[in-house]
Amino acid sequence: MIRKVNIGLLLALAALLITLLFTFGIQSVFIFGTLPSVIVLWAVNMLQRDYGSGGIPRTLAKEKRLRRARRRSRSYKEDE
Repeated sequence: MIRKVNIGLLLALAALLITLLFTFGIQSVFIFGTLPSVIVLWAVNMLQRDYGSGGIPRTLAKEKRLRRARRRSRSYKEDE
C-alpha cells in the first residue's frame, strides 16, 4: 500500500516540477519545487519507518516478536 502511495507521490512531484519548469522557467523549479519535494519525501520516509502493517510502530512490533520468541524458546527447552 505504502509503495503505491510512494510511487504516486513521486509521479505527482514530477508532474509539478515539469509544470513549473514550462510555466515559470528553471528558477521556479528550484524555488517552489525543491522544498515541497523534500517535505513530501521526508514525510513518506517517516511513515515507512515508523509504521509497519496495521499502524503499529515497528519497534513495538519487533519487541513483541522478540518476547514471543524468547518465551517459545524457554518453553521448548523445558519440554525436553
